[in-house]
Amino acid sequence: MNRGTYRLVFNGARGVWMAVMEWARGHGKASVRRRGAALTATAAAGMALLLAPGAEARTPRGVPLANPLPVAAPQFVTRGVAAAPATTGTRMTIVQESQKAVLNWNSFDIESGYRVTFSHPNAAAATLNKIGGNSPSEIMGILESVARDTGGTGGAIYLVNRNGILFAEGAQVNVGGLVASSLDIADDLFENGLLSAKQGTEGAKADPVFEWKGDDALYATSLVEVETGATITTSQDGRVMLLAPRVTNAGTIATPQGQTILAGGSKVYLAAPASGSKLRGFLVEVDAGATPGVVSNLGQITAARGNITLAALAVNQQGRLSATSTVDMNGSIYLQARDTVAPGYQETASDGSSVYNPLATRMGTLTFGAGSVTEVTPETENTRSLRDDQVFNKSEIAGSGKTIVLEGATADAAGARIVAPSGVVSLTAQGDLSGSSDRFGEVRDAAARIYMGAAATVDVAGLRDVALSVERNI
Repeated sequence: MNRGTYRLVFNGARGVWMAVMEWARGHGKASVRRRGAALTATAAAGMALLLAPGAEARTPRGVPLANPLPVAAPQFVTRGVAAAPATTGTRMTIVQESQKAVLNWNSFDIESGYRVTFSHPNAAAATLNKIGGNSPSEIMGILESVARDTGGTGGAIYLVNRNGILFAEGAQVNVGGLVASSLDIADDLFENGLLSAKQGTEGAKADPVFEWKGDDALYATSLVEVETGATITTSQDGRVMLLAPRVTNAGTIATPQGQTILAGGSKVYLAAPASGSKLRGFLVEVDAGATPGVVSNLGQITAARGNITLAALAVNQQGRLSATSTVDMNGSIYLQARDTVAPGYQETASDGSSVYNPLATRMGTLTFGAGSVTEVTPETENTRSLRDDQVFNKSEIAGSGKTIVLEGATADAAGARIVAPSGVVSLTAQGDLSGSSDRFGEVRDAAARIYMGAAATVDVAGLRDVALSVERNI
């Protein structure tokens, strides 16, 4: 699976390392047609070029979209029960009667000042939107879901467009959960649940939940991007998943008591955490495609009492990642610079049975950029307490790759900061695994490095002046 066919080049525009094909050579000043705030590196025609994926297909800034609201396909409903879209002025409403529905669209764009509302029977509902055409989806207005039984936030919205998806400046997403993906998901998997994919066995790896179905040329340009000024918010226990060969967030994402996943590659594997795991959410691993996957965070992702996972061969943490912990709900952040999943490795499930969870074997580069903050902090205003005989799961930040860089201070930014008061921070630089026979964290490689620049910080110091109940002594 493309083992050993990549190298990493420094992207001066971003100040980060990017994965490119091994035979790619550096390119000088690139003429870039800017469509979004973010740029990404890709290998094309034997060169490492800086370009905006899908730029030619996107509408130039300031030019109205050809279709300010989504356009339904002739066969609109594939599974479930939903009415045809109803449009009044700048607003479109889709009323869904079933718990789950699969809908088909010729295009799915939302112009600034326009609104699309999915009316769900309740907050547990979900809609899979399959988007055709030859252009990325551009969300500039409001996308929301509403639960008819409570009047509150509705269920999860899945947007699948292999051309890519852009949440532009000013976009507002308020849903129970969001999956924005250029990787496909089978209808049966959507209906039966994301963990219904075939799990791994001894000597055989699990099936991916999301998988690239296009050609190599399209793969090289497919991107899911959140621009500066775009916001994505879920209800409590919600999940945001951004999945594509390249994923960039420069906006704001919030998943209170839930999970945010940014995964770059051709396949995404999901699994339930094993017994004893501190993770509350999905385990995530990725496979490579025609070019290595890249995930970059330049914005702010917040998961109060939840988890944030970034997974790709090249992971660039340039912004702020913030989770929080309480005495009975820990927060965690996993940054995984690796791909190429091997047959499952054996663990013990929460019910005591043996499971074979996926594990990526090829290690890449994880960069904590200058000025970045990666933190899991306690919610000190929380007044709940635990007895000494109860289990307390500490906050956790875990990073992995072959090369891990914590950039030092620059003239414009402080050094990278990793903060987990009274928590656990683990950074593991290691060689590639040869397969499931190797154990993660035990493979030596002379090229493996952890580099910590001047004024970079790793802080696990405890908190001062914390009040303890007298019950602690009884």
